[in-house]
Amino acid sequence: MLALATSEGLCALEYCQSARLGLWEQRQSRWFPDSKLVSSDHPHLTDCQQWLAAYFESQWDHLPNVQLDQRGTPFELQVWQSMLGIPRGQTRTYKQIAVGLGNANASRAVGNASRRNPISLIVPCHRVIGSSASLTGYGGGLANKNFLLMHENWQNDLIGL
Repeated sequence: MLALATSEGLCALEYCQSARLGLWEQRQSRWFPDSKLVSSDHPHLTDCQQWLAAYFESQWDHLPNVQLDQRGTPFELQVWQSMLGIPRGQTRTYKQIAVGLGNANASRAVGNASRRNPISLIVPCHRVIGSSASLTGYGGGLANKNFLLMHENWQNDLIGL
């Protein structure tokens, strides 16, 4: 994965796949044209590394706070904020998010905003699923989406939640 930060916070945590990196390049030119982006030796990136280590070690109570520098359209920012509210081990449908934002007909727009989420994992777009409870679209691939959902849920399965 590629992690980038500004002085304001983490602005990208992207899978290193050509389609995702192409989206990031578009976002960078639109939302960060004059920002200095760093990819190493920066406190926001250290926080991100610590978050990832705790996440993949299932240390849910020890996930550090990562300051985010999210930039997007007002609608994208609303969708990403909504995703941040989805608890680990739970999912929401695109429609549920659209309804929560006050527009039941915006499911497709929510999907597009989700696709443009530049901060994977931390902004948990992998927790958003299709209305039939199907795994639909994920920038990191459906196998990774499935893995992340299973990873987040395994303790719940063990204790019967």
